[in-house]
Amino acid sequence: MSKVTTEVSEAGVLLAADVDLALPLGGAISDYCETSEQASAFHALDELYQDGYIESVPEGKWICPYDRLVHVDLAIANALHLPRPDPKVRAELHSTGIPTNRDFKLRLEMTHPEFGRLDPQRQRGPVYLLPGSNCVLLSAALWHLKGVVDDVPVDGSGSPERYEYMGRCVEAAQKVGAWLDPYLSETQVELIKNLALDVDEVGDAIHLGFA
Repeated sequence: MSKVTTEVSEAGVLLAADVDLALPLGGAISDYCETSEQASAFHALDELYQDGYIESVPEGKWICPYDRLVHVDLAIANALHLPRPDPKVRAELHSTGIPTNRDFKLRLEMTHPEFGRLDPQRQRGPVYLLPGSNCVLLSAALWHLKGVVDDVPVDGSGSPERYEYMGRCVEAAQKVGAWLDPYLSETQVELIKNLALDVDEVGDAIHLGFA
């Protein structure tokens, strides 16, 4: 009975079939299947390949890199038993210093009620590798938050850029219900997203104003 198996690796989730398989399959899926469950798995594998989520690796396997895994459709992930976002993961946003200081930094930590603090040294994209062959996959929202926090101001940026960075991170953290340390939770930073410039000509003079 043909089947598709998955295995967690350092670079992504490895997928393999126990039959000699060449992707894309075209109309040959029925040749490998005896049940509807098998057909769903092979259809899902074929769709992942054609949509560019997986690529071929040696030993007749395919790999789904972790930064693509978070975007895989739920139905396809279920058909192939791929890791799915763990709703128990919680985010914590910690600060060091204040934005008026050059050493101001933000640190994002992920925690899990069963596994505790997830080790950033074991993070591969949106996935945290656990002992054995287990892993924890972040939701798309938490993965987005990670990207916002990692987008730090360039060296030499001033206080306005650091305050704007803090505001972006706090806004993204609040959207996912992240825990904020006392400084971040008590300091309000208002982001100005739409600023219009009014130009008014009066005689030979030009008056500029912001709306």
